[in-house]
Amino acid sequence: MLKSLKLTNFRSAENVAIEFTPGMNIFRGVSESGKSTRLEAILYALIGSKGISETLAKVVTYGKPEASLRVEL
Repeated sequence: MLKSLKLTNFRSAENVAIEFTPGMNIFRGVSESGKSTRLEAILYALIGSKGISETLAKVVTYGKPEASLRVEL
């Protein structure tokens, strides 16, 4: 079971922390609000760079160094 997701400089998510609750959790929001980014970050945390469609240089938040990208699951 997933308990939390912490993103640092992953796409537009410079500093995001999400706590999951027991049962079903749903990402919901308007277009361009980061739903796919969060799902892609979970996939990246589980299987590494094979889970993302671009290089880390393109996934890291614009203007931030690649080494600053963090995904904690």
